[in-house]
Amino acid sequence: MSNEIKTSKRIPINEFFPLFKEFHNPERYILKVPTGLNSLDQILGGGLTEGVHTVCAWPGTGKTSLMLNIAINAVENNTPVLFFSYEVPELDLSTKIYSIVSNKLSSEKGGFSFDNLRSEYKITSTEQKLYSKTVEWVETKLGNHFYFFNCREEKYTVKQIIDEIEIFINEQKKTPLVVIDYLQVIELESEATSSKSNVDHAMVALHNVATKYHFPLIAISSTTKQYSENLTLFSCAESARIAYSSVTVWGLSKINHKDNPTAYKTIKLEIFKNRYGPCDIDIKLVFDGEHSRFWEFKETPKTKPKKNN
Repeated sequence: MSNEIKTSKRIPINEFFPLFKEFHNPERYILKVPTGLNSLDQILGGGLTEGVHTVCAWPGTGKTSLMLNIAINAVENNTPVLFFSYEVPELDLSTKIYSIVSNKLSSEKGGFSFDNLRSEYKITSTEQKLYSKTVEWVETKLGNHFYFFNCREEKYTVKQIIDEIEIFINEQKKTPLVVIDYLQVIELESEATSSKSNVDHAMVALHNVATKYHFPLIAISSTTKQYSENLTLFSCAESARIAYSSVTVWGLSKINHKDNPTAYKTIKLEIFKNRYGPCDIDIKLVFDGEHSRFWEFKETPKTKPKKNN
């Protein structure tokens, strides 16, 4: 038998007493990054906390656009963004951003669509003012605070993602909001034997780095077709690890809502898990796919703006 003396790693609760001597003690406050969607932020207790937040959705629900809306709001609130994209090229993502911002700045909920920005669209003098305002806003507000990573071409593994996050934090001395689009296509690590085991490994590694450096990370997860209209906590592809390791788990699905008087899509956002607040609750959002913009359902305009020709 070994004569080595074993020591316990138990932590006595009295170590935390000083943090609670006074109610207002910043040392125990949790960083929260607002999403910009009031109903969602209320459920989340003010915004995204450190750790992994997983969004499950079937294609066509606007999950990437929703992440861009949230990311833009994060930068507006002084939180830099690292966006790891395995699906959408950088130019397409930046086009969506300009479209979102033009819609935000338009007084008539119009702005420039994706097609407008990527075709020989003839701009009017009035639209030129909006376009100039949009360009200035993006350059001034987002500038060097919003970073894309082309993971489709570079074939990033989760280790490479973590390396990039740590390089940014060590260089910039700031905690970012990280978005990964999406989990199931992260390049396989050498030790992974399947997509499922790779997702399991990725969730553990991402959870560890997010809690180590105290930043929120949103991971998009695909779901199978059988769950496209009836999502549950465990419908995020094949990995139960997603449900267990996530701080929150959301589901996005399209619904036909009779009270929506427009041609916009109504999207149901369900909260299946919420470690620090209420769950099994849903809110309705409106998705303007033409401008990649999301907003609260109650803010829906009465009529859809005319499409620019």
